[in-house]
Amino acid sequence: MEVQEIVITVVTIGVIMGIWYLCRDFICKVLGRVLIGIVMIIAVNIILPQYAIGLNWISMGCACVLGAPGVVTLYIVNAVI
Repeated sequence: MEVQEIVITVVTIGVIMGIWYLCRDFICKVLGRVLIGIVMIIAVNIILPQYAIGLNWISMGCACVLGAPGVVTLYIVNAVI
């Protein structure tokens, strides 16, 4: 490895650690909402397979931004369309 690669790696790790230190509460909340949303989507897909929605970036993003109401909205839109 060259010195330039080592410097870039150290700076990148420092930036990531700084962002984590400053925004860890927000990041943890977002990751928590994503995990809860994914679990809700999987559970409802198992319980109601006729209204199953796909687990993709759009559904995970909706669950992340809107939380449980976002997951409910996904199923309502899927049932109507």
